[in-house]
Order: sequence, then C-alpha cells, then structure tokens
Amino acid sequence: KVTTYGIAILVLLVAGLTAITPDLVRAITFGAPWSPEAYRTAAAVVPLVALGIAFQGVYLLTSIGLNLTNQTQYYPVSTFAAAGVGLGSGLLLMPRYGALGAAIAFLLSYVTLAATAAAFAGRHYPMRYETGRITRLLVAGTLASLAGIWLPAMHPLAGLLTRGLVVVAVFVGLLGVSGFLRQTELAVLRQQTARLFGRRSRRSGAD
Repeated sequence: KVTTYGIAILVLLVAGLTAITPDLVRAITFGAPWSPEAYRTAAAVVPLVALGIAFQGVYLLTSIGLNLTNQTQYYPVSTFAAAGVGLGSGLLLMPRYGALGAAIAFLLSYVTLAATAAAFAGRHYPMRYETGRITRLLVAGTLASLAGIWLPAMHPLAGLLTRGLVVVAVFVGLLGVSGFLRQTELAVLRQQTARLFGRRSRRSGAD
C-alpha cells in the first residue's frame, strides 16, 4: 500500500506540472524575447525532467528490499547502469536535440535506475505490488493532465491556478469512479473529513 500511495503522489505531481508547464514558462519569462521554438523546447523539457525525478521516487520505493536483506552492493550496480545509459543516450541525443535530448537522457537514466534496482530487490525480497490500482493511477494521471492541457489559453497566472485545480479534480474524480479507493480507505477519509468540519463548526460556534 505504501508504494501505491507514493506512486499516487508522484503521478499527481507529474500530471499537474505537465499541465501547468506552458503557463509556468510564460510566467517566469514574461517579457523575455523568446522565440516560439525556444518556448516549445522549454515547455517540453520540464515534464521530462519531472518524470525522471518521479522515477527516482519509484526507485526509492521499490528498492527498499535491498536494505532489508543487506544486499546493498546492488545499489552501485544500478547507479553505474543508470549512469551508463544516461551518458550514452546523452552523447547520441544532445548534439542533435540540445536541451530536449539532455532531458530524454536524464529520464532514461532514472528509468534504468528504477528498473535495475527493482529487479535486484525482487530477486532477494519479492514483493507483490497492486498493479491494478497502479494502472488506474497512471490512467487517471494521464487523463487529468490532458484535461488541464486542453483548457483554452489564458493569462499565465490564471492558467497556473485553473489548470492545477482541474488536474486535481479530474484525478481525484477518476480515482473515485474507477473504484480505486477501498471501503476502509473511504471510511478513513469520511472520518477525517467529519473531524475537519467538526472542528470548523466548533470554532465558528465559539466565535
């Protein structure tokens, strides 16, 4: 469950950042004499870097078995494999694609890191992941990100807020209708919500 919850947070963060990146780039570079090509490159690089960092999070979640079984010698093996893939792909992609090629190389290196470490960990400490629920997370995150991207153009600051809220709403809504949450989890959410609103109502009464 911990891995599932961790991936849920990572998916939501990547989905939200992907949706707001064009507005974020425009807000940061407001008034800068950027060409359309440079703008498109910057808008494409940020989601790739975010996805790479998310795979680093997956690596931390799925490689814990190496610590539990004292098989930490596989950590440097995974690191060197990731470095080799990153450097090799960077040498091939960066001369032709520049910053975009560097971002792709960065992503590939962390995908390699997560995959190799998870493979070693699974060999010594097998774990059963909630693949069905994780698949729902990935689908919900993809659709939520697209929902934010497909909103019409607006002022950058308004876009940051609107697209971010839409991504969160669509993501949570899709998880709700897809049956992602178990009855026990729904019960905890209802309990926490009741406590939150109960505290607010008591504060209002005291005021």
